[in-house]
Amino acid sequence: MGELGLSIAGTGLQAARDGMDAVAQNLANANTPGFVSEQAQITASPTTDPLGIGSGAYVNGVAQASDAVLAADNLAASASSASSAALQQTLSTVQAIFPEPGSNGLASQLSTFWSSWDSIATNPSLTAPRTEVVNQAQDLASTLNQEYAQLSQTATNTNTQIASVASEVNTLFSQVASLNQSIVSSIASGSQPNALIDQRNNLVNQLGQDIGVTTRAQANGALDVYVGGFAMVQGNTADSLAVKTSGAPPTTSLVSTLAGLAVPVSGGTIAGLLTAVNTKIPQYQSQLDTVATNLANTVNTQLGVGWDANANTDVPAGTGVGPDGSAPLFTIPAGSTGAAADIAVNAAVVANPQLLAAATSSTFGANDGSNAQAMAELGTAASGPDQAYRTFITNLGSDVQTITSQSQAQQSLSQSLQAAYQSVVGVNTDQQTVDMLAYQQAYQASAKVISTADAMVQSLLAAT
Repeated sequence: MGELGLSIAGTGLQAARDGMDAVAQNLANANTPGFVSEQAQITASPTTDPLGIGSGAYVNGVAQASDAVLAADNLAASASSASSAALQQTLSTVQAIFPEPGSNGLASQLSTFWSSWDSIATNPSLTAPRTEVVNQAQDLASTLNQEYAQLSQTATNTNTQIASVASEVNTLFSQVASLNQSIVSSIASGSQPNALIDQRNNLVNQLGQDIGVTTRAQANGALDVYVGGFAMVQGNTADSLAVKTSGAPPTTSLVSTLAGLAVPVSGGTIAGLLTAVNTKIPQYQSQLDTVATNLANTVNTQLGVGWDANANTDVPAGTGVGPDGSAPLFTIPAGSTGAAADIAVNAAVVANPQLLAAATSSTFGANDGSNAQAMAELGTAASGPDQAYRTFITNLGSDVQTITSQSQAQQSLSQSLQAAYQSVVGVNTDQQTVDMLAYQQAYQASAKVISTADAMVQSLLAAT
């Protein structure tokens, strides 16, 4: 065993040392978010010896564990989970606007409103029951106004949240582009930027949760990032997204700064928020408008066939009183864009409850409550406002229940895929301990070769 043997043993020492360094790095970062386990790539040194005698071992870099399929599945599942969670949270906020069932909800107020007409039917000549009906009507109008305003405020808050997440996304795009540049430069210089790649993976995972992305690795080490088919990061160049709200009813979209086109977003928190603000909240506002319109039409139509307490058909102009002496109780301005937002109680009736057309004939006037009795029975009408409101609340509850179940299922799937991915790329401390022992033994074996060679040389020298 001569110089060649010592050289081969020396490469074994270096390879074992590099392997132990990789294990130490893994163990030190076992709990570091986004860290991918590493392994020294030890291979036999190429040889030109005609007898095929090798020249030892060398480390051909430190590779990171990977699984492209699991990584893509995990990214997609994370985006879906974040989207459903954002939508579920927003719909739960909407549901809280409508305390049903409950004594303070609109359903209870409607029931009380219809019942109050019974009092007029029983005592049509008294002012107090008429005043009570007007008060109940004002409560209904106020509740509808407030609920519509709260839906509008929820939409505003959701748009604000979209803008905030979009701003974070734009920052992440820029950071990925910057890391791409550093990684490409590092690889070109012969270095291994594993720590930079871990940082980039963390950013991409966050992008997946925020907006849902797909990626494409380039041969030079760069990673391109796409949203809805749009390349938001290409090499060291990053695009950005602007939030745009336009149209009637208003629709919120994200527009690419470079392309000037709307970017379709189907995953991540932003996708859930866009579904809420563009689809669900306008749908609920429309259903609430239907309730308000139905209420006004139902009540005013019934009043239109009756007569007021004075059987008076000669009424002042501009009071909102019909030619037969009946006054509409509810008013919705012409051209209103939201019936629930604008429904109000006729000011003329508020000032003079005697204008309520409680009679079905002008003959008995204040002593006739038969139309009021007919009004009291409208609460059970199959096409009345009560049924419209129940349908709305049922639809809302069903939406919340559906998205809650969906969110729970997608969260479970995301966690399962994350665990599967981590089982491949994460640090298994038990396995790392075994690897460390193997490298230590390899190191000791190489050292033993050197010590044996040294002993042989010393013996030869002593024999001469």
